[in-house]
Amino acid sequence: MIGDVERGIRAALASSPAYAPESDLEAIELALDYLVSSVHEDPGRGQGLSTTAEQVGGLGGKMVIRSGECKLTVAGEERSAAAVPRLPGTIVALSLPLYPGS
Repeated sequence: MIGDVERGIRAALASSPAYAPESDLEAIELALDYLVSSVHEDPGRGQGLSTTAEQVGGLGGKMVIRSGECKLTVAGEERSAAAVPRLPGTIVALSLPLYPGS
């Protein structure tokens, strides 16, 4: 599990002129897209969440992202969202099977 107590995904993306997410869920889903980043001066950014979700899904695991008032669970192609009490930052938790592929 990793986390921070900064501004959260929605506020980070909204600080960029390229994105204006209207909800925490929209911001989290946008951040899962490849090459979406709040830092536009560095074109190599925006691969972290998307690549991690792809790798975790490929191993049969799941990733839970909590930011603002939303929690999004990603397990392969399946996604489920839930409203949660406001969090001033972001937490990402990964869960992997003990024996991937079995």
